[in-house]
Amino acid sequence: MDAYEKEVKELAGLCALCDGKCCLGSKLSVSSKELSRLSKKHKFESAVLSSKEGSLNVILFEDGKCPFLGEKNGLVRCILSGKDRPLSCRLFPLTFRYEESKLEFYPSSYCPYQKEANELSEWASRTMDTATEELEEWTEGEKKFRSEYHERIHKKKGKLR
Repeated sequence: MDAYEKEVKELAGLCALCDGKCCLGSKLSVSSKELSRLSKKHKFESAVLSSKEGSLNVILFEDGKCPFLGEKNGLVRCILSGKDRPLSCRLFPLTFRYEESKLEFYPSSYCPYQKEANELSEWASRTMDTATEELEEWTEGEKKFRSEYHERIHKKKGKLR
């Protein structure tokens, strides 16, 4: 098992301790491509949020829970796996800011284990590389709006890249 795989397991262990606080709230931001892909296989409510920066699709939560939460092996977990999960979910507990065509990743204040997760440098590096590639498919407006939106709901706790 290489360092990355070991850190993925460590992160999964931290997530198991939390019981999915990141999956609670009111909405999940997704790109138009992700929304299209997910809506082909799953039923959920969505909306479009707009601002001067652009617009962003969001999947609305049901009773304060992500519609993709379900029981898996007797535990409440995401029913999606791997690349089927939206980028925001795969990136978590990291989030990003997009300003002047530049990406900046940082730990989300939403995660109670952000300090421990921040020490998983191999996972963070590979995840940020993948996210950078995938974010090239997002529109400028989607990236800008998501950055603006997340700045309002997350406290910036430290820059990673």
